[in-house]
Amino acid sequence: MTAAEYEVYSALLGGDWRDTSYVVVEDETEDRAMRVGRERMKRAGELGVSDSVIADYDRLNARNHRLHNAFASRERVRMAGPRELNALFSAQPAVPDEIDSRWLGFRARYPGATGVVRFSRVAFADSGNTAIVSVSHGCGGLCGAGGLLRMERRDGVWKVTTATAQWIS
Repeated sequence: MTAAEYEVYSALLGGDWRDTSYVVVEDETEDRAMRVGRERMKRAGELGVSDSVIADYDRLNARNHRLHNAFASRERVRMAGPRELNALFSAQPAVPDEIDSRWLGFRARYPGATGVVRFSRVAFADSGNTAIVSVSHGCGGLCGAGGLLRMERRDGVWKVTTATAQWIS
């Protein structure tokens, strides 16, 4: 992981979650956004990036990578591994008509957390001033969203310029 990638992640964590006590970030990257070749090419067009940037994104995300709490707002982030999270979500049996029943273990372990955030690796273009990253946020049985983002650095600040929704709950 590079310092530039952590700048992008930190910009995202400083957005919607800044008014909450903390957020849990999964400590491994993953890419749920672009697993199929045809989908990958469609995303390149939607995001306005070249095929070579998408190829770099694919290369970086060919496997999961370890994340560390090197975010700008470290005090507002707690890291959790995929095994721990899977155990928390599978510890509670699904209860009919109780959409959030599988979140009980997570909420007991992380009271006050806004949910779980997962990131992909970041691919850069335009001399490092354009970034492509997948991010997802789960916050309950019918609460969450994820997609692929194009971000641009203007005057030293990363901002989302294009978002393609991949899933929403």
